[in-house]
Amino acid sequence: MKKKTVIVIAVMVVAGIMGLAFSQSGIVNADPDYSKDDIRKQVTELYPGEITELEFEKQGNKAIYEVEVIVDNKEYELQIDGNTAEVIKLEEKSVSAQSRSDDSSKQPIPDDDESGDDRTTNSNGKEEDNHTSSDAAEKTVISEAEAEKIAKDNFSGKIEELELDEDDNRLVYEIEMVDGNRDADIEIDAITGEVLVLEIETDND
Repeated sequence: MKKKTVIVIAVMVVAGIMGLAFSQSGIVNADPDYSKDDIRKQVTELYPGEITELEFEKQGNKAIYEVEVIVDNKEYELQIDGNTAEVIKLEEKSVSAQSRSDDSSKQPIPDDDESGDDRTTNSNGKEEDNHTSSDAAEKTVISEAEAEKIAKDNFSGKIEELELDEDDNRLVYEIEMVDGNRDADIEIDAITGEVLVLEIETDND
């Protein structure tokens, strides 16, 4: 009788271990609730542009889709929960920003008969700078209040930090915002007011 009892207990323990192993294996290997086609459709509805990348990967116990899409002159990088279809991270970049930076580094070669300093001599024999006013107009920086408004138009939350910085010879407002469990990092061109980077991350922990 004791021998039977021991055998039964042993069988139950082995079955329990196998059941736990199958359960854990099911969690790790289970397909996400949303397929790639589902995610593609959702992203296309939100960002009607060209999807350049759509990949699925496991991050711990999370099923994550990583998506890149280009709309007009913006590139969006998204991380989407494969089981809830929730966007847990969003990064927006200006595609044209790099090309503009590259173009600005190329200086035209002046003709031999051009002065190069845009100065002329007036009737009194004094030199004048002809492009001072245009340079001043180009370098007019938008105010912090305007930068805050642009940021809040793109993300509804509280501004935690705002500073004016220079990045690659470009004046940029760098802004950090918080809305509940979502954080946003925003970069705005301080001259044109263009949103260069919008990165939104959701903390589900």
